[in-house]
Amino acid sequence: VDTNLYFLALTFFVAAFHLLFDFLAFKNDISFWKQKKSMVGMSSKAVLWRCFSTIVIFLYLFDEQTSLLVLVPAGIGSIIEVWKVKKAFKIHVFWKGGRPTFLVGGKLPQLMFRKVHQKCSPDVFFRYCSKML
Repeated sequence: VDTNLYFLALTFFVAAFHLLFDFLAFKNDISFWKQKKSMVGMSSKAVLWRCFSTIVIFLYLFDEQTSLLVLVPAGIGSIIEVWKVKKAFKIHVFWKGGRPTFLVGGKLPQLMFRKVHQKCSPDVFFRYCSKML
């Protein structure tokens, strides 16, 4: 199959820019969460939901044998989301004899942090999202 050279070059540059922007988004996300000391103004349910949805998307892409150009950033994003859940819920993992032991620090995560009055609470958001599904 003969492919136009310009189309091939355009595809290469779009893929390169996409990978660059993925990397920059990962970098900014990690730096934001590294500086975050509390969950003030953030929803623990939203963090869990985002982690769950990115893992499901990654597993679907893996099952469909998607190109590594798409699969690798999705996998890195899933790992970052799991790390964010670990940081948000203050979960510590200790390895004892090859088996992990999980320790959740303090009280329940939603009671751990002072809540900020929000115009639209996460509970309302998830209720409307579940109705749409």
